[in-house]
Amino acid sequence: MAVCHYLNFGSSNKKMYLYDTYEGIPTHKLTGEDKEFAKNYNDILYFDVYETTKKNFSSYPNVILVKGELPASLEQDSPDRISYVSIDLNNADFEIETISAVWERISKGGHIVLDDYAFPGHEKQYEQWNKFAQNKGTSILTVPTGQGLIIKA
Repeated sequence: MAVCHYLNFGSSNKKMYLYDTYEGIPTHKLTGEDKEFAKNYNDILYFDVYETTKKNFSSYPNVILVKGELPASLEQDSPDRISYVSIDLNNADFEIETISAVWERISKGGHIVLDDYAFPGHEKQYEQWNKFAQNKGTSILTVPTGQGLIIKA
């Protein structure tokens, strides 16, 4: 909402895609600690927010809500070129699968924000993102919030 507001996004010819389950972290593909984390996260912090999100963005016709699990929901509706990605899936495997699915479509100079990159308790994400970045010949900037930033070269 802040981006839409400050950039007057409703009058832009660009599109913003918001991918989410809108129901929490999918648990059916998870095991062990990942499954336990997701169940606790969903029980404590999440509820079906699709209708609320749809209402909040209703004045921005160029914001497209895509409901489903990533990376599979990218097949429903996904742009050919991407300039900005924010990833907050709360699961390292899902995040790496998703960035791998869109990496070639991210523009040179495109920004990728990693929500839980260096946040305590998310060491698996930190390790997997570093491995991904190394394989792509890039690096990740750690910002004071614990987020990570990749600028695609």
